[in-house]
Amino acid sequence: MNRNTIHLIAGTTLAVVLAAGLTGCDPAGPAPSGSPSESSASSASPSPTEAPAAFVAPTSCTQLLGASLESSLTADGTVLFSGPGGTGLYPGIESAQDGGSPLSCVYGKDMVDLSTFELAAQGLTQDAHEGVLAELETRGMTEVAAGDTVTFTQTGDEGSTPAIIHILKPDSWVTAYSTFGGTARLAEITGWANTVETQVYP
Repeated sequence: MNRNTIHLIAGTTLAVVLAAGLTGCDPAGPAPSGSPSESSASSASPSPTEAPAAFVAPTSCTQLLGASLESSLTADGTVLFSGPGGTGLYPGIESAQDGGSPLSCVYGKDMVDLSTFELAAQGLTQDAHEGVLAELETRGMTEVAAGDTVTFTQTGDEGSTPAIIHILKPDSWVTAYSTFGGTARLAEITGWANTVETQVYP
């Protein structure tokens, strides 16, 4: 089977301290209504720091895509070509994530040209993240950074150039790849990649 191969918060800690102190009043004068006779102080406990989301490695295509996305993709005759553990019609297809140990799920319609697409994800160490970032920056893709996330995209076309999106976070790499490219297809697989993100950051 042919397919294109690519060479490829911290939360704010809030501490509020309220202090109120009253001095003594003239005993001959009227006592202020509702005034405490002693100084009082109250202190709100600091809220816990919110931990950043952490990548959770999937072990199956259903965990990677989520049952809803997987069902919608296979509803029209799309089948699993290659998945983890030697599953699928054509197991062992090389991943678009050409490094590390991604969980890769390749789908398509059997015997239909340009129907193949892949969704993949893997966790990254800090060193691996720097290596992937450096490599993707050499590929001439459109690069957009937002906070600690860097996204690389290639629109491709409807013939020979695939549509690709790589979403790179400090601890993970998510990819969607389609042999059939074009603007509409890139938008579609971007939606899929975003769904995968929600799956691996539960």
